Amino acid sequence: MLVLTPPDRVGLGWREGVKAKGKWIDEREKGKFQDLHRSIKACDEVLKSVESYLYSFQTDLGVVSAEIETLQNRSTMLNKRLENRRVGSVIFPKGKAWAN
Repeated sequence: MLVLTPPDRVGLGWREGVKAKGKWIDEREKGKFQDLHRSIKACDEVLKSVESYLYSFQTDLGVVSAEIETLQNRSTMLNKRLENRRVGSVIFPKGKAWAN
């Protein structure tokens, strides 16, 4: 903890001492604000990086979603074809001749 010497002990008058003390407080506060500013800038850079990763992830998810939709449509189509073959094999069994 920093302790200031009263103005009359360092050879300053009352007004000069208060001014010096006010300057010390201003410099100390200025340092705190500079540290805070640096911290905020660093956090901002981290957030920009996270935002970039999330945007890329969202784009990748969109691609995967489109691929899943394509596979679902293809699966539905193949299931219909399989069902049609099953129905066809019941109606027209193999080895049976067509009746004319």
